[in-house]
Amino acid sequence: MKNITLRIPEKMNNYLKKISKNTNISKSEVIRRALDEYISKEKYRTGSFLDLASDLKGSIEAPHDLSVNDKHFKGYGE
Repeated sequence: MKNITLRIPEKMNNYLKKISKNTNISKSEVIRRALDEYISKEKYRTGSFLDLASDLKGSIEAPHDLSVNDKHFKGYGE
């Protein structure tokens, strides 16, 4: 693992100490987990359109072949 130096406000450090003590997890591990969660959310937000809209899948009812079957386009744009 790589080492980094991080400066945080006193109040944040106090919260970090409390979390570490209450969970019996080192401060470094608490920070790693928080960063991992943040990074995974960022990765999700910067993914493909399919990734970004994955929670919408199945939210509407439509024919499964809507985008490829010509019968669904009959009269469209007239």
